[in-house]
Amino acid sequence: MTALSPFITAGWAELASALLAGWLLHEGGHLLMLRLLGLSGGLKGRGWLGVAVMTDAACQGWREAVTAAAGPLVNLLMCRLCLWLGWQAGAQVNFVLAVVNLLPILPLDGGKILRGLSGGLFGWLAVSRALLFGARSAALCLVLCVAYFGLSRWLLLGAGWLYLLALREEENLSYLHMAALTATVGQSLRPRRVIYLRRDVPIYRAVRRFSPGRRNWLIYDGRLIEGDWLLGRLRQGQGAAYISQVLMRSGDKTESKNSKIKKEKRNPLPNKI
Repeated sequence: MTALSPFITAGWAELASALLAGWLLHEGGHLLMLRLLGLSGGLKGRGWLGVAVMTDAACQGWREAVTAAAGPLVNLLMCRLCLWLGWQAGAQVNFVLAVVNLLPILPLDGGKILRGLSGGLFGWLAVSRALLFGARSAALCLVLCVAYFGLSRWLLLGAGWLYLLALREEENLSYLHMAALTATVGQSLRPRRVIYLRRDVPIYRAVRRFSPGRRNWLIYDGRLIEGDWLLGRLRQGQGAAYISQVLMRSGDKTESKNSKIKKEKRNPLPNKI
C-alpha cells in the first residue's frame, strides 16, 4: 500500500491503473467537446512534462471555457460511477484529478475556464499572465507546505512540474495570442469588444489588448478602426509602427482641413461688386 496524498491510499498497481484510466477519460472529454463544437484538436507531447490536448486556435472565449470544463466533468462522473461500482481507489483518483484541474491557474483547466470567461473584459494577454503568475506562486507555496507541514514529498514533483509547465506556457504566450487572433478573424456572430486608445499611445499596444474570439473595435482619436482590418495589415507584412504613422497622418490631414475651414470663417473673402 502507498499513500500518495491524505486522500488516496492504494497499491501501486491499482493506483497506476486508476491514474491511467482517469487521465485517458479526462483527455477524451476535451476531445469529445472539441468535436461537438466543430473544432479540431489532438494529443501532443510536451517532452518529459507530459502529454496534453492541443486545441484549435479558434477555440477561444466561451468555447475555451466549455472545452476546458469537459475534462473535470468527466472525472466527476467517473467518480460517481466508481463509487456505485465500489471501486474506492478509482473514485478517489478521479475526484482528485477533477479538483486539481479546476484550480484557477494556467495551464490547468480552471485557468482556461477563467480566461475564457474573463479574457474579453480584461484582455487575453493580461488574464493569461496573471494566471501564469498564480501558477508559479502556487508551485512555490506547495514546496513551502511540504517543508513546513510535513506533507508527502511526492508533491514536490507536482510542484516542479507545474512551475516548469507555466514557464513554457509563458514563453509561447505572444505566439499563441497572435495565432488565436488570426484564427478568429472573419468569424461571424462574435461578441463585440471596444478598446479606447489615447492618441499618444502607439497602435501596436492596442493589439496586445485584443481578445481572441471577439470582434475587437479600436477607438483611436474618435475614429473607429476594426481589429480585423488592423490584423490583416499586419499579416501583409506592414508593421504596427507603419499603421500608426498612417493613422497619424490621416489625423493630421483632417486637422489641417478643419483649421483651413476655421480660417476661412474668420477671414471671409470680400464680396465682388
